[in-house]
Amino acid sequence: MALDIPAVAVALSVGERTARRLVAAGDLPSVVVRGRRLVRLSDLEAFVDGLAPVAGTFRASVSTKDPDIGGGVA
Repeated sequence: MALDIPAVAVALSVGERTARRLVAAGDLPSVVVRGRRLVRLSDLEAFVDGLAPVAGTFRASVSTKDPDIGGGVA
């Protein structure tokens, strides 16, 4: 199974341009089939598996205007 660049972008939650740059840089292997650039699902999984986890980068958005959260006015 292989994905085209727009599908790769969706799978990685990045833009198509970023997905194309990953392929162009050789970070994400691809093949060309009848003029279409495709990324094997196994290569996409290996790419994601090779990414280092980054601690502390997730931030939940909290509204301080909500009185139930403790920053707003009741």
